Parts: sequence; structure tokens; C-alpha cells
Amino acid sequence: MNEKQILKPCRLSLQEQNRIVQLYTEKNLSIQEIARQTHHKQTTISKVLYNHGIEVKLGLRKYIPSKEEIEIVKTIIENHQSYKDASKAINRDITIVKRIIKENNIVYDYRPYNKNLKHDFFSVIDSEEKAWLLGFLFTDGSVRKIGNSYQIRLSIQLLDEEIIKKKKKWLEIDTKTKYDKREKKECCGIEITSQKMFEDLANYGIVPNKTYITNKLYLEKIPEQFQRAYIRGLFDGDGGISFTGNTNEVSCDFTSYFYETVEEFQFFIDKQIGKEKHNKIVKMTNKSRCAWRGRQQVIKILSWLYDDSSVYLKRKYDKYLWIKSTL
Repeated sequence: MNEKQILKPCRLSLQEQNRIVQLYTEKNLSIQEIARQTHHKQTTISKVLYNHGIEVKLGLRKYIPSKEEIEIVKTIIENHQSYKDASKAINRDITIVKRIIKENNIVYDYRPYNKNLKHDFFSVIDSEEKAWLLGFLFTDGSVRKIGNSYQIRLSIQLLDEEIIKKKKKWLEIDTKTKYDKREKKECCGIEITSQKMFEDLANYGIVPNKTYITNKLYLEKIPEQFQRAYIRGLFDGDGGISFTGNTNEVSCDFTSYFYETVEEFQFFIDKQIGKEKHNKIVKMTNKSRCAWRGRQQVIKILSWLYDDSSVYLKRKYDKYLWIKSTL
């Protein structure tokens, strides 16, 4: 600062000058941060400090947050609130909040939506909805971790959009549904971020790249009274129902990457319908498939899956009703 600037009187009140000095010396704020809070020019702030005999260091000063401020930031971030929320709570710049998070290994898991998201939805499988959705996510869902972001995604055919709506209702999701309406690729999907849900889903084999990693269904972890709903979710995701004009030519099947997964599914279904001799599982290059044929046998399976149920994929349920009507 030159001599002319030093001697030029400051137009700020003594009270405002003392405030600037306090922010710099006691609060350890940088000139840039003080300018943001006081709405004065940085040159004005520098002049005030110089006139009070305070040495102005170049660059940003590293502020050392108190233990109380660290705890406040930690609580806010762990409650899935934003940098801005934490910044307001401790009255510090967002750059300081980010540094507190980084230096204290606090996991930042925030999106501008989903304030009411049920992060613990899959902690305990105690309802038909939870069991069914778990099975459906096992087949058609995916998870991934990018940095400190734990993401759960579900993308399905546009004609099955009802599932996205149900998922949003059950989990109290307010994120907008994403649509891809390109010809022959029509689909819709939802993506949420939750470390808790990510970790709970991993207990059931729903992990990143699960298609090529998870080779079992984890049925033993599902309470017995909800296993039917879980199996129905698996079937609604990777199962199939087919029939021709001849009502006797009816079949249903289940397909998965691992032979072991298909075998486990087949054995469980056969047990429910009293079938002791298991059909041959077809093993292909990148998938395996089990199948049941004949109207009576297929209706027996679909009746066990769908009768008296409240959660299902409507498109497959309607096929079951049509087959049943042909009796």
C-alpha cells in the first residue's frame, strides 16, 4: 500500500473498523471472506487493517475450526444436509466447511432432494413391499460407489413405470423420474444416494457389478413369511411367461448369469409345487435358464406366486390372469 493510501482517512465508522479487525485477528477470516460478510471492498478492508497496524498477509489465512464447530458440521452432514446448511450453522465460508469434512473424514452423502428418504428401508425385511422390492432390485437394480457417493439405481421399461412410482412412495423419494423415450429404448428410472441403504443391500448380494459377482439368492436371510414376495420380485425382474394361440402351450422361466442362482430358484419353486424331479437347466455362454411347461404346472406356479398378493409387476400378473381364465 502506498503512502497516499495510508494517509487517506477511512470513511467507515470506528465500530465497523473494529468489527473488521476482530474478524481478521480473532476469527481468522481472510480478506476475501471478510469482504463477503461485510459487503466492503477488499481494498477498504486492507486499508482498515493497515491503519490499525495489523500486518496483512498475502493469500488466504488458514482458519482453525473449534471442536464445537467440527461437531456441528459433522452432525449436519451425517443428517444428509448440505454444505450450505453447515456453513450457515457455524457462520463460516463453505470452503472452511469442505475442509472440515475432508480433514475429519466425514462422509458427504447429499443430494438436493430426498429429504425424507427412508435410508433404513432395507435394514429389516419385515413387509411384503420390502421383500418384493429387494427381489426386484436384485434382478433389475444396480448400485455403485463414486468417491463418497453411494448410489442405488433402478431402470425399467417405460410400460412398467408403475414400479418406479411404487418405489418412490415406499421410500418417500422426491427425486424426479428420468425418462429415455428413444424409439425401441423407451425406459424410465430413478437414482438415489444413501450409504446406509447401499450397505444394507450388500447384505443380500446387491453390490457393484453384482451380475458377475453374486451367485446366490440369499434366501436364508429373508424371513420365511416374506420369501414368497422376495421370489415374486425375482421372477417379476428376470422371469418370463410365454404362450401361443394354443392355451396348452404355456411356459414360464427364470434366467440369470450364474447357473447356481438359477438352480437355487428352480429348487425353491419345485419345492412349493411338490415337484421332485427337476427339469434340466439350459446353460448358455453368458446366462442360464430354467423353465416349466404345460398349462397346469405353470398355473400352479403362478398361483403360488401371485394369489392373495398385493405387490407385483402388473404386466406379468395380467398374463397369469389370462392363462387362468382359459381353464
